[in-house]
Amino acid sequence: MTQDHLKFTFVCKQCGANPATLELPENYTDNDTAKCKACGAELGRYGDIKAEAMRLGKQEIEKMVKDTFKGLKGWKVK
Repeated sequence: MTQDHLKFTFVCKQCGANPATLELPENYTDNDTAKCKACGAELGRYGDIKAEAMRLGKQEIEKMVKDTFKGLKGWKVK
């Protein structure tokens, strides 16, 4: 059995760090602002970044499921 992994890379719009490392305060919450560790630029609320990663992850998984059943007669994934 193989395992697939989803990997998300953040790019800092300010300094171009790729991947940008998120800097968060100790005991952070979804309301705290994530910053680029390289230049200190604000990247947004951690909760928003996490929600976007979840959205992109779900989108990728849906694509993987559709691709799995692609070409099989009698199967349709919506």
